[in-house]
Amino acid sequence: MGTKTPVRRLNNLNDFSTEQQYELNQGLFQDSIITDRGPYVGEVVPIAVLSEEGSAFVHQINVLKAKGYHFIQKTRGDRNYFYQALAFAFIERLIHHSPSISGAPEILGKTREIFKEHASFGFAEYKKAYGILANLIGNIPKHNKHEMTSTPLETFRSAESASSLNLL
Repeated sequence: MGTKTPVRRLNNLNDFSTEQQYELNQGLFQDSIITDRGPYVGEVVPIAVLSEEGSAFVHQINVLKAKGYHFIQKTRGDRNYFYQALAFAFIERLIHHSPSISGAPEILGKTREIFKEHASFGFAEYKKAYGILANLIGNIPKHNKHEMTSTPLETFRSAESASSLNLL
């Protein structure tokens, strides 16, 4: 590519020359490439970290703070990590709210039958993800969360577990 053409603010994309449109597209493409992939699920950090990173969502972050949210836990932005984050949040909730652990194995057992009938990607793949979640739930002690043999964070950071859990 040649020298960069200065881009001025215009109201309509059609106001840009073909070269300017190309450079804008290339810039967006480069910005979308993840260079620092980071962990599948990150540590819990204060929500202010988002503002410090120069996030474009400062207003929304301030709204969340005003509503009482103080911490975040980042996940990778690629693929279906939303579902992995949801599963992680479910496990974390079970750990920190011990009364809710009693019904978790039964609920998980019901999902197994549903997926057995409806899993379009194959039951074998789901069975692996189910096994990971069942193992995590089984390792949550009924009375003392500090007795766990492995943490959900370690499991969710494992590449093998992460790819399986994305099927859920």
